[in-house]
Amino acid sequence: MTTRSTHARHRAPAQRARRIGGMLASTAAVAGASIIAVCAAGGTYALWNGQKPIASATIQTGTMGLTVDGGASAVVDGTAWSNLLPGDVVFQEVTLQNTGNVPDTVSASTTGAFGPLLVHLRKGACAATIVGTSSTDSPTDLGVFAVGESTLVCIQVTMPATVPANVQSTNQSFTVTFTSKAGS
Repeated sequence: MTTRSTHARHRAPAQRARRIGGMLASTAAVAGASIIAVCAAGGTYALWNGQKPIASATIQTGTMGLTVDGGASAVVDGTAWSNLLPGDVVFQEVTLQNTGNVPDTVSASTTGAFGPLLVHLRKGACAATIVGTSSTDSPTDLGVFAVGESTLVCIQVTMPATVPANVQSTNQSFTVTFTSKAGS
């Protein structure tokens, strides 16, 4: 029995030291976490603050509108494009008007044209041959139309000189779509 009590006495200080060490470690962890939380919260906890009201503001929306030859859509006389021969270039003008109250950026694209038929567009009167990418391949940027601006747009149709014989003496129709986006 003496042996047992001797062992028990020697263990007690070691267990107490471990418990005290564990409590110190826990206390240090809680203190560290508290310091980190306070630092992470940031800001100042001053007892004053200030306020300044701002005047109310009115937000006004704009309207967009675009007409082709005075209407929402137009059918262009195809007489100029009748009986095209290989190498022919013909022109037709339409009038676009921005009827909205904001400037618009306008582009045009052509659909429905097939084969080698090329359609080019330009803001302004038809004064010279238009070169560059056909609007059948990618949209043509016509630029910014100011509020109320009414401008001619030139539509040029080209039947290339290299057109295959099976395309000659055929009818082709196409649609030009004008797209308007707000902004300048």
